[in-house]
Amino acid sequence: MWSVKRVLAAAAALLLLTGCAAETQTQQQTILSEAVADKVKTYETYEVVPSDIVKSGTLTLSVVYTQSQVLKAPGSDMYLDQILVERKDIVQKGEVIATFTRPSSKAKVAEAELNLRRAQEALSSQLETLQADINSAAAGAALELAQLQYDRAAYVGQRQLNQLQAAVDEAKAAFDPVELVAPYDCLIDSIEYLYDKQKVDADTAIVEISRLSSMALVGETSTNNFQYGNEIMVQYGKKDSREEVPAKVVSTSMLLGSDDQKIWILLDEPLDEDQLTKPSAQAEIVQIQGALTVPRGAIESENGNAYVQILVDGVPHKRFIIRGINVGTTGESHTVVLSGLEAGQLVITN
Repeated sequence: MWSVKRVLAAAAALLLLTGCAAETQTQQQTILSEAVADKVKTYETYEVVPSDIVKSGTLTLSVVYTQSQVLKAPGSDMYLDQILVERKDIVQKGEVIATFTRPSSKAKVAEAELNLRRAQEALSSQLETLQADINSAAAGAALELAQLQYDRAAYVGQRQLNQLQAAVDEAKAAFDPVELVAPYDCLIDSIEYLYDKQKVDADTAIVEISRLSSMALVGETSTNNFQYGNEIMVQYGKKDSREEVPAKVVSTSMLLGSDDQKIWILLDEPLDEDQLTKPSAQAEIVQIQGALTVPRGAIESENGNAYVQILVDGVPHKRFIIRGINVGTTGESHTVVLSGLEAGQLVITN
């Protein structure tokens, strides 16, 4: 038979065990609840997708002309008559730039014409005599000799007449102005200081010109932004009325073997320097095609090694990466990932 004390003790023990079991169950339920909460936790993520990295650049330009030359007097022993252009004039091919005159007088023309007439009369008289010899010569060797003498005299005489006629033409031409014309469409860069009727020779500089078709724009920049052969747009004009014209990069410092980081741009249709008010160029260059990028804030470091957290089935996983260049603006800066990630993965950013 159970005594009352034993029954009471057993009941107390049963109550104690029941309480412990209930507490254990409560703890297990709490742990399970936390685990479930961890698995359903939400994260801010960024999907890794391939994209082209484009770098933009702007450049303030100055107008230059790549082909220039000095035009000199068209000959020696002549006098400057007048210069018909001014500095910064645009001159078309064949347009007269300056005129000159040669020293001459009517006496020189008269003397040259007199020498020509005397030579013509002398030759005419000589040929008449030789023709008479031909008419009186008997057939055979005598006739052949007479004809040969006539032909020889006619040939030599005509050469002399040609020379005398050239002297007459030259003497007369001295009264006509000699013109210096533009060899191509050009800009007048500078004009030499010469006084009226100044005597000049073939080495006397008259003007310096620049070929319009060689007009280019040059500026200081990084050649990475304006690469050789790129088609770009050049803006010019006042702030409230800017215009655009197409152009092409025709040379860079790298091609020129220079370290000054200059770039040369050639307009498709050259414009007057006065039109190109405050010229500038813009370019967008694709630096990397199909790059994988992540926000810079998502990158962490462990012992000097970069990593990100990616989300897989609601659970974060650590992925070590190799970083490339930083791109974008300060507020939205991204980093190119060279390895460690694949397109479509979700990178945790919060």
